[in-house]
Amino acid sequence: QKKIVVISRKFANKTEQRNVYADMITKENGYDWLWVLDGDEVFDNENLRKIEHLIFANDNVPAFCWNFIDFFGDFAHRSRGVWEQFTGRKSLINLNICGKIKHDIHTLPILWNGGDIPAVFCKDIFFFHYSYARSDEKIKQKIQYYIDTPSDFYEVI
Repeated sequence: QKKIVVISRKFANKTEQRNVYADMITKENGYDWLWVLDGDEVFDNENLRKIEHLIFANDNVPAFCWNFIDFFGDFAHRSRGVWEQFTGRKSLINLNICGKIKHDIHTLPILWNGGDIPAVFCKDIFFFHYSYARSDEKIKQKIQYYIDTPSDFYEVI
């Protein structure tokens, strides 16, 4: 039914990878919403039901973002500090309002013209993020990626 498209190739970076799908998932191609979801993000049934309600009850909102619980090292330890204050990226984007989007950096979707996507933060919705629930070496590689990737989104001190 052509519901799944597999793109198998090398990308220069994560931003290029995100922009490939952003070019495909557009209102013109029949999509109403874009949900930016990574492979290391998991939602439980309760939060999925809340998101379903958002989609049907708020068709006038450009985008939504939400909290997450971030695991570090293993699933018994949660990240603290700045991660508890992070409000998340624009995760659920209404293409009927925003039109085509793109990424300046892989973590931040923006409007095609470069403008910010207005969003509503839903503090009572969250997902589980397990990107840092891995070996110390993999964690170091991930942190080094963010140090080496320039961004206005964060500052390396």
